[in-house]
Amino acid sequence: MYTYSTHGNIRTKYPLERAYGDRNGNYLSFIISVEYQQAGGDWVDAGIRWVINCEDKVFVMENGFKDFPHRVS
Repeated sequence: MYTYSTHGNIRTKYPLERAYGDRNGNYLSFIISVEYQQAGGDWVDAGIRWVINCEDKVFVMENGFKDFPHRVS
C-alpha cells in the first residue's frame, strides 16, 4: 500500500523510520525510498528522504533532504 503526497505526485511504500537518537531527544526521520510521477504518468525512484525530529510521513516525502551534507574541513 502506498502513501501519497498532498498533490499525489510523490509516493512511497516504505515506512517512516526513526534512528540516531541523541541524549537531547533529537533523532533522524527517514524514508528509504520515494517515487516521483513523471509528466507521462510513469513513476520513477528518487531515493531516500530525511529530516530531523519529524513524525509526519507526508512532510518528509514533500520536504525531506535528498542527500546527507558533506563535511567541509
